Amino acid sequence: MRTLYLDSSAVLKFIFSEPESAAARKEIRGVLYSSELVRVEVIRAVLRIEPELYERALAVLSKIRIIKMKSGVMVAAERLPHNVSVRGMDALHLAAANTLGRLGHTVVTYDKNMAKAARALGFNIKSPGVKL
Repeated sequence: MRTLYLDSSAVLKFIFSEPESAAARKEIRGVLYSSELVRVEVIRAVLRIEPELYERALAVLSKIRIIKMKSGVMVAAERLPHNVSVRGMDALHLAAANTLGRLGHTVVTYDKNMAKAARALGFNIKSPGVKL
């Protein structure tokens, strides 16, 4: 079974009804991982945009294996190569994804900058329903 790292933009496709949601639900299969950061980002987005989907958000998050944000992940995020131009939260996601190893692993994202950075680090990228 393949290993997929989902950033918050990917997780939100399972909660909100967006143009890419059907493709995401159909194509994102495997062992799903994300960082602890995803809980905060997803729950805050849901509560801000459509609070009645809070229970759905919890159900979706319960299906994802969570990578703890230990100090090693924080340091790795700080030390991403200078040519990987991402903000802090995306750097943390990339560092967490890197704990899974790069070979054969895929980052699922709907954020163009995150996709570019993940490719630069050697990850495969998946964005069902859209080309990044």
